[in-house]
Amino acid sequence: SNTEATTQAEGEASVSNGSIKSLIQAGRNQKCTFKSTEQDVATSGTMYVSGGKMRGDFDVNASSVKTTSHMMYDGTTSYIWVDGQSTGFKMALDANAEGTTQTQGVDPNKSYEYNCEKWSADNSKFELPSGVTFSEMPGLPAVGAGAGANSSMDTKTMQQAICNNLPEPGKTQCLSAIK
Repeated sequence: SNTEATTQAEGEASVSNGSIKSLIQAGRNQKCTFKSTEQDVATSGTMYVSGGKMRGDFDVNASSVKTTSHMMYDGTTSYIWVDGQSTGFKMALDANAEGTTQTQGVDPNKSYEYNCEKWSADNSKFELPSGVTFSEMPGLPAVGAGAGANSSMDTKTMQQAICNNLPEPGKTQCLSAIK
């Protein structure tokens, strides 16, 4: 599109490698996109970062089942929800703590290649969706503040919890995709 070409011509777009955590810690207002494919699971996403807050919109395509999920971090709590679902999850999260773990197929500590550009912060991106009820992540300890690395939640447990909230046939396909 024209906007991408214009942005690059102005020298504002950049490609960088880093984790979601490093984007939050960088403290710049930016919009970043990434793509990743691992074991038949293709993930692409757009992240908006401003003032220690982060919003991510992710498309995960696993075994031909496409899921659009969202993650928002407000500085103390991480919220996760999936399009078409009325229930989401929240958990206390310290982005500066070690041992934070994977969220809906996206690992905050893993390095991805991002295409980032300056972004004029739009606070509406950091508003939780109406019509979604957030409950504490089931059976999982708060990660970060005071929690040791041993209490970091296991990725599969989290993915299963999210799959279990999908309507059929998505639930079965989702669970079989993460085996």
